[in-house]
Order: sequence, then C-alpha cells, then structure tokens
Amino acid sequence: MMDSSSSSDDLKRTACQMAWKELARDNPQGAAEALHHLAEESAKDEVIAEVWVAMLGWVDDLDHLEREIRRIASRMAKVSKVVSQISLTIHKAWSRQSGSLPPAPRESLIGLGVDLLDFCIESAPPPKPKDRAELYLRRAQLLCWAGPLADERALLDYEVALSLVEDHSEGWFMLARLHLQRGRWEKAALAAIESKKRGFDELRVGWMLS
Repeated sequence: MMDSSSSSDDLKRTACQMAWKELARDNPQGAAEALHHLAEESAKDEVIAEVWVAMLGWVDDLDHLEREIRRIASRMAKVSKVVSQISLTIHKAWSRQSGSLPPAPRESLIGLGVDLLDFCIESAPPPKPKDRAELYLRRAQLLCWAGPLADERALLDYEVALSLVEDHSEGWFMLARLHLQRGRWEKAALAAIESKKRGFDELRVGWMLS
C-alpha cells in the first residue's frame, strides 16, 4: 500500500508536469490552476520552485515579479536549476518592455539576476559541466542588457560556457547576437557559423548572416 508521503509526491509531480505542459501552450492561467494548491511550497520544493518561476515569466508587473523572485531566491539561491530559470524569467520579462531600452541600471531586475547567478556560481557551482555552462550563459544573457560597459564580462562568460560545452549551439548563437549588436560583423558571422554547424535553427542563423 502506498504511504501518504509517496502519494503526496506523486500529486506534486503530476501538478508540475501539467503546469509545464500548460506553459508550453502559452497558457499561464492553466499552469496557475495546476499549481495553486502548491503555492506555500513554491519556495521550499526545488521542482515546484522551478516551474513556479517559469510561470512568472508571463507577469507584466515588474515590482510584483521582483518580490516573487526575492521570496523564492531567499531559499533557492544555491539551486542551479532554479537560479537558471529565474534568469530566463527576468530576461523574458525585461525583453517584453516596449520601446528602445537604455542600459539596465545596477538596481534593477537585471542586477538582481546577475547577483543571484554570481552567488550560485561562486557558492554552489553544479558538478556537471553542462549545468555550469548554463549558468554562465544565463549571466552573459542578462549582462547584455547592461549595455557596452558589461561587454567584457559577458564575452568572458560566453567563453567560459563554450569551453565547458563546445557544442552548445544556442551559446554560439547568443555570442553571435552580442557581436552583431555591437557592430562586430566578422566576429558575429564566425560565431553564427559555429552555431549553425552545431545544429541551431537555420532560419534564425540565416537571418543573422543575411
């Protein structure tokens, strides 16, 4: 007979799977319905925290988003998967703002995301190279919002990530995009070609090279 603990874990796992499926359908409301009974555990359970943070990517109120991220990060700052998802959510929310954005200030969501990644990389680096590379890529992605002054650090993060996982096609594409944004056409082309060689979306790479 299944004990109550196993039954509870199965229910949590099912709810998280349902939430991920709803987010893949661009349906955050469906994800919220699947997770509503797990709200109190969103800063305690790593699996729930990861999908909860992903769901926050649809939140437009940046103040509310920051409060939620700080709440979860207070317990999950050493959990690389959750920290990586936090950075993706911040990137998604920041890029959704309208108009031409100035460099993100230090006291912003971008700065918060970079601080969390700094802490996780320094205090609890994951053992697998792929997972470590993911943190460096996500930090570089956020640093790109900080403007040209953060270029050197972003480039270093891309180099570290790609030295850990050379076949990371998205990493090469992200590096190419940074070079392109800064007008380094030849370097952008070379990085885009590397991305294409490693199987990244040919249409997106082709647009960049055109």
